[in-house]
Amino acid sequence: GKGKGGEVILSASDSVSFAGDSGIWMITDYEEDGAGDAGRLEIQARNISFADGASVNSGNWGKGKGGEVILSASDSVSFAGEKSDGWGSRIVVTTQYMEDGAGDAGRLEIEAQNISFADGAVIYSTTWGRGKGGEVILSASDSISFAGENSKGHGSRIHMTTEFEGEGAGDAGTLLIDAEDISFTDGAYISSDTRGRGKGGEVILIASTCRQTSGSRRTGRSGPGPRRQCISGGFRPTYSPGPGRMRIPSSAR
Repeated sequence: GKGKGGEVILSASDSVSFAGDSGIWMITDYEEDGAGDAGRLEIQARNISFADGASVNSGNWGKGKGGEVILSASDSVSFAGEKSDGWGSRIVVTTQYMEDGAGDAGRLEIEAQNISFADGAVIYSTTWGRGKGGEVILSASDSISFAGENSKGHGSRIHMTTEFEGEGAGDAGTLLIDAEDISFTDGAYISSDTRGRGKGGEVILIASTCRQTSGSRRTGRSGPGPRRQCISGGFRPTYSPGPGRMRIPSSAR
């Protein structure tokens, strides 16, 4: 309806864990003017884990804005394992309304000392309609790793896409990964695609060490949006206007 979703804060001195069919859903689906925005979720703990297919879902199917999701841990945030049906642990941030006035997807931010996605765990940030895709920010003081595949052979990954083929299609969201060490191994990858009329999302990786091994890959289908390769060296690049172009400060070359 027209009311705004509530704020949910989970705080623990040690650990917050979800496993199997458990998870969190934050949905707004009202299609009339004045639709309320989805709520805000924040989890704070020393360690946060989603195992065996557990998930976070922030979805927008109407005119309200999608919910913001913040996971903040002093030690680790981890997503790993899958359910019996093959669905891995995941975060899903989507906007799907196809008419005028579609709300934008929510924002996802994960902050910890170490962040890991394993066994085919995935972040989906997808726009299926006219709303803009959600911003995804992963920030770690030490490492961010994506590694391994699930039982169906799907690697751990970040999937940023815009799919709507009609007029006014929403652009995909921006992805920022910032850590001392970033690694994609054993089939893990980033995919930033445009399969409709919206612009592809910008992908920015900032690290002192950036590793991509053992069949891992970065993919990006052709389209009007920019694509970024892994940037290492600890500097923050600046981008010139226009898709697919990058200017590195002279002091960092």
